[in-house]
Amino acid sequence: MLLVTGGAGFIGSNFVLSTLAQTGEAIVNLDKLTYAGSLENLGPPNPKHVFVKGDICDRALVRSLLQQHRPRAISRTSAPSQMSPFTNVWRGSAARSATLAGLPA
Repeated sequence: MLLVTGGAGFIGSNFVLSTLAQTGEAIVNLDKLTYAGSLENLGPPNPKHVFVKGDICDRALVRSLLQQHRPRAISRTSAPSQMSPFTNVWRGSAARSATLAGLPA
């Protein structure tokens, strides 16, 4: 079982689809579905793919997914693709990584 964040975006969806095709390993896919993510990127439903709409900054949700699914690894492909000031991108990235690691943001 893998946990993929941002798995409905361009990079994440390709990672999800190729991993499912090559390994058949189950995937929990957490994505906020903003401008960059779309369920259409993920193709037809797959019983080994669980999609959860949510934000990786939501600590309670992330904790629940980790406890429920016990993934062996996390692939963090969620990130803003728009150009924005460096500090905003860095702060957002740090907060998301801290949530996944269980650290204070």
